[in-house]
Amino acid sequence: MGNPLEFVDASQNPDDFSLSSPSAGEHEEEVLASVLKMIQEKNQTRFIRHGNQPFRPCITIKLPVHEVAKLKQLTTRWKLPYTDLIRFLLRATLPLLDSPTEQIRPMLEEHRAAEAARLAGAKMSKNKDLADSAALAS
Repeated sequence: MGNPLEFVDASQNPDDFSLSSPSAGEHEEEVLASVLKMIQEKNQTRFIRHGNQPFRPCITIKLPVHEVAKLKQLTTRWKLPYTDLIRFLLRATLPLLDSPTEQIRPMLEEHRAAEAARLAGAKMSKNKDLADSAALAS
């Protein structure tokens, strides 16, 4: 089973990119089935401004170009609006972040601890660099 949240190396040579990916596991299939069901049942307004309607906030998601190309290619192939796919994937996963299962909670806690340690290390490094710069300036 592939991990959809696994780190993508931004320094990857774009010429090495291919549109094939590892096969999905049963969990990914369940999420996609849920998203497809939401798309079929959608009757909600889109979060954009039309004419005199009140403003509804939108966000921009930054993705590497090769992932955007793959997203557009696959959603076009299956006649899925990629914005709906992203929106419904978020709607399907946000409840898990709000109330994580016993399987997900330790993974989230591990990630949070690793990020806190990384940020603390970056802050200490920045403070050390500032102190070194001040010492050189005097």
